[in-house]
Amino acid sequence: MSLPEHNFLKTVIEAFKNDVPKKEYGKLSKATIQCARRDLEQCLNAIPGANFDNVKILRSQLTIAEMGNWSLLKEGPIEEAVSEYEALLKAKANQERAASNLESNKKSETSTAKQTVTRDYGEQINENDDVPEPRLKHVDTAELLMMKREREDTDDPDNEEDVPMPKLKHVDTAELLRRSTEAGKKLYEGNASIADLSDVYRPTRIAEMFLLLYDNEWTDAFEQLIQMNVTERQAIQKLLQYLENAFKYCEKEVEQVKLQHEETIGDKVNKDNLNQIIRCYIDECVRLTYLMNVQNPPMKLHQVDKGTQFNSNIYKEYTRTGQTVEYLVWPALLLYEDGPVAAKGVVQLSVT
Repeated sequence: MSLPEHNFLKTVIEAFKNDVPKKEYGKLSKATIQCARRDLEQCLNAIPGANFDNVKILRSQLTIAEMGNWSLLKEGPIEEAVSEYEALLKAKANQERAASNLESNKKSETSTAKQTVTRDYGEQINENDDVPEPRLKHVDTAELLMMKREREDTDDPDNEEDVPMPKLKHVDTAELLRRSTEAGKKLYEGNASIADLSDVYRPTRIAEMFLLLYDNEWTDAFEQLIQMNVTERQAIQKLLQYLENAFKYCEKEVEQVKLQHEETIGDKVNKDNLNQIIRCYIDECVRLTYLMNVQNPPMKLHQVDKGTQFNSNIYKEYTRTGQTVEYLVWPALLLYEDGPVAAKGVVQLSVT
């Protein structure tokens, strides 16, 4: 089966190739970019082995375009972003070709199987070969006539009663589909341990995106703060504060704001006078923490206090090994409150 078309993403890529070099940005509206980001995520989900690391530059260019900072759209990164997209298309074509070959092989095997039959003693022959006629058992004609006469005497057509055919109950296909959908919702609703694989933003996927946020945007923002002469500890605390503020804000807003208005949340978070890289980090924090809070039940960030015994089932070490926590670097993500760990966090340990 072929993968779905991603028209918004195609539109943005065409604009990157043809319009941006001419400084024409009419096709790169905020709504189009947001739809293109969702197209990209769906495309990655549909291609085995593909992940955000394969399109890191493309994602960064989409973020810049979404914020309307056209001066940051440079020719070199744009070309690399287009190359990443073309690599995805190639992977998609390879997948479809492999699926087509597999289907052809199945049909070929079925056709071959139909051309042979097997005798009782196990020898395979071609269906066009002459198969010996089975020997007929001898039947006594007199005995056959006697059996027929006895049957006619027993069967009395006058005593036969017409048995009415049972009425078939009409089945409403639409009703069956409705009930099936309701049953599926009841199964998934409030049960985070059962994943709805049709949901692009299911908890396991959000956990993966949360880890990528730490590996990518967090690292970029951290390095930017270090270059701005901020100490390592201060940079870690500042980035952690941005994440926690975004989570608390989305937790309050989730009942009033729908997912299609997600951009309004990002607009309300104060990002004045911030470096572009740090703004991108905050935008991704807002987007992910919103998705965490719209789950049913909501996902939660795990907090740990200084002096707490290190638990390797929930956290990983930052740069030192030890037995107790000195400070939190990146929170763990729980499937729901007091629930299992969806993504491990990172802590700095005390040297004692």
